Amino acid sequence: MDAEALRRHFESLADASPLPIIVYNIPQFVPVEIAPGLLAELGTHPNIAGVKDTSGDLKLLGAFLDAARADCRVLVGWGALLYAALETGAAGGIVAMGCIAPRQSVEVYEHFRAGAVGKAGGVQRKITPLDKKIVRELGVAGVKYALDVLGYVGGEPRPPLRPLDDRARAQVRDELARAGLLAGEDHG
Repeated sequence: MDAEALRRHFESLADASPLPIIVYNIPQFVPVEIAPGLLAELGTHPNIAGVKDTSGDLKLLGAFLDAARADCRVLVGWGALLYAALETGAAGGIVAMGCIAPRQSVEVYEHFRAGAVGKAGGVQRKITPLDKKIVRELGVAGVKYALDVLGYVGGEPRPPLRPLDDRARAQVRDELARAGLLAGEDHG
């Protein structure tokens, strides 16, 4: 699997898609990493709208920003880095934390874009533990359980993933309470 094979693959997907696509870089789960140079090549395709980077590496995100054409959006996929990614120049994020704390995730973005960086940073600090403790540590099962607790629909994770045990469920509830998302607060 080399850059040429990846380029051909993503371009064929973009050619076949009726909607613009976003290339997803998540090297911790996929044994193939999108390099900035490849993004520069892919960025010339009119149906490739951007890249979502979940590497957790702000230097790599910066390299994507340098490589991307002006209308190719660079998005962060790690919720704990949303504010830092915006400071680096990212267009926004597609973050699992946004499922758990949608209003707060949007507030980070809106405050930052409005120049209220102190407010953006304050909201980010409040919700970062959700990303670290629920999304990162507990994974899909943690996010799904958090959605259930918040009154959304999460459900059980599909096999081979397992549902959370009682200790992990208590951890999710504690983190949601610490972030102010329980006790009747508006969290939508």
